[in-house]
Amino acid sequence: MNYLLAQYRNIGNRTIELASLRTMLQLEKKYPLFANFRRFVLEVSIKQINEHSPLKATYKPIKKGRKIASIEFIFEGKNNNKVKAQPKEFYKASQLLTKEQRSKGKEQIAKLKAVIK
Repeated sequence: MNYLLAQYRNIGNRTIELASLRTMLQLEKKYPLFANFRRFVLEVSIKQINEHSPLKATYKPIKKGRKIASIEFIFEGKNNNKVKAQPKEFYKASQLLTKEQRSKGKEQIAKLKAVIK
């Protein structure tokens, strides 16, 4: 379950429908009662994530009527701060693209601007 949350670590939360979560974990036919699913799957997973990963995770069941429809996972870094995204410098094109790629991109943008005008 850690990999399901790690994909959204920059956001800090993720909501997953209960049926989708069961499918992702390949538990469609196991634990039909939510109480058992919570006890044997969710609680154990959250405990392991909190012990063995850099995330501190909790969850909140979301009801639709009287039935649990989805689960919201809330997670943050162990130092009680939201898990931070990479600094802006990480995303600079100068670090990601070669000089040739940047110049070709500039040329294509200039052509597009000419077509638009």
